[in-house]
Amino acid sequence: MRVVLAGLFIVAGMVGGVVVLSTFLPHAPVWLLSIVMTLLFLGLTIAALILFNSPGGWRRKRQDPEVLVKELQVQNLLTTEKFNPKRAFQVEEFEDEGSHYFVELEDGSVLFLSGQYLYEYETLKKGKEVMHPLRFPNTEFIIRRHSVKSYVIDVLCYGSVIEPEVVAPAFDTDDFGTNRIPEDGQVIANKTFEQLKNERLKHWSK
Repeated sequence: MRVVLAGLFIVAGMVGGVVVLSTFLPHAPVWLLSIVMTLLFLGLTIAALILFNSPGGWRRKRQDPEVLVKELQVQNLLTTEKFNPKRAFQVEEFEDEGSHYFVELEDGSVLFLSGQYLYEYETLKKGKEVMHPLRFPNTEFIIRRHSVKSYVIDVLCYGSVIEPEVVAPAFDTDDFGTNRIPEDGQVIANKTFEQLKNERLKHWSK
């Protein structure tokens, strides 16, 4: 969804730039307009990267998680949640939104996790060499988040890896438009794991 919003932000900015230029510089030479519009596009692209990047993403890459955890603990801004899933299914990534997982919890509710932070816990290969093995989904894990901004600092995996039962097709524009996509960290209690999985597969088969 952030990619869609970033695209709309850039398009709206470009349209606004055209309106402003045509209003205040109606007789400007073409070469000048080309330079101004190019600079505007570059500026809007940089702004979109900053505005629509995953919350806390840049900071998380620059700073060691344990250091950040200690800082947030001092400020009483750390939230820690422990989960013991039984099974999981995955949804394919849509552009660069990050990975998506539905995991069934012990009480029958379903936890939805989504974001680029999950890349760190999936298999990463460089050629034939495995840089880090698959660690998530997992039968026992703890998620540490910023309690106000809600971004994930890290995921601590203590159990055994759960192989996703299925990889469902990616969310599409219709899913985004009808708000069928849960928020990262949302626990779904009104639908079962099987219902959610079947909904995704049926949606694919349409």
